Amino acid sequence: MLTPQPVDVQAIEAELTRIWTNMAESKKGSHVVLRACLLNLIVVAQNQQDADEATQVITRITEDHPCRAIVLFVDAEATDGHVDAWVTAHCQMPNEKSEQVCCEQIFVRVSGFQSTGIVAPLLVADLPVFVWWMGPLALGSPLSERLQSLADRWVFDGSTFDEWDPSILYRLSQSPSLAISDINWSRITPWREIIAQFFDPPHARSSLTQLSRVLIESEDSWQAWLMMGWLSSRLGWQSPKLNIQQTGTFTFHVQRAQDGDSSGHGDALQVTVTCSPSSKHGLTRLLLQTPCAQFEIERVAADAVSTRISIEGHEKLERNVMIRNLDLAQYICGELEILGHDKVFEEALRDSVNLFL
Repeated sequence: MLTPQPVDVQAIEAELTRIWTNMAESKKGSHVVLRACLLNLIVVAQNQQDADEATQVITRITEDHPCRAIVLFVDAEATDGHVDAWVTAHCQMPNEKSEQVCCEQIFVRVSGFQSTGIVAPLLVADLPVFVWWMGPLALGSPLSERLQSLADRWVFDGSTFDEWDPSILYRLSQSPSLAISDINWSRITPWREIIAQFFDPPHARSSLTQLSRVLIESEDSWQAWLMMGWLSSRLGWQSPKLNIQQTGTFTFHVQRAQDGDSSGHGDALQVTVTCSPSSKHGLTRLLLQTPCAQFEIERVAADAVSTRISIEGHEKLERNVMIRNLDLAQYICGELEILGHDKVFEEALRDSVNLFL
């Protein structure tokens, strides 16, 4: 990464042009420097630690996703309205088979969430716009409203929120033109894949419409509710009713679908969700139970789970499964590969939000 250069906001484009001109002249007779950009990435950071982490992530993702990255450091405590800006470039080292590819990063420090006119002029026209909002969402603020109008896709991380607030997600999900995604959704993907594999054998599939009890335990409440929303949306559960609520534990009764019917007119099913925030490992246990079968996943280590299947009339199965834990840069890379709506996620989100509406 080149040393960031302070610059007046009005002169950002001119400074970027100067940087590219100097780099091209310095490389004459050697490797060509390619200026690449496939998308716009706007990162909203609300403290210096997040801003520094964003820069580290951008350094890693530009090799696979060349972009113009704009880091907005929102100083919520500042009231003077002053704006500071720096520009730099991230370059991948060339080799014998490829040229050196460089991407731009613009760092802007703004006062509070009121600044709305800074971002749009900095975007590269006719390229998709991704917003990665780090930390709690400030929906309703002028900055948030402006970014929603500019973005094609909005990425957030529910694990950074203080508590589960369904109204936040509900408001974001109402825009038909804005695709949204939660990094927590990617974190529970291995669990969802294991659950799907439970019911690959023909003799296990009928259990999906015979469930009588579901238990979800998690150290991250957002992952717990997304998991319940996914199960509900895939299995056609309807009419959830919160019967019992204790500290960290919620018990619902829902109508499950019958065989060949996704209308949710079947028998009642009890779903218990227990959230105990601690080490932030996320999901810790999931149990799916019928009168004649039981399917269970339990975390046994940060990167491993134990799975157990017991179906009447069949041999019990038990195995350990390694779960690959990705880092933040890898999760963001995955999000940048999805431009359109993730219908499965949005339906899971809808059902998880509807639990509390």
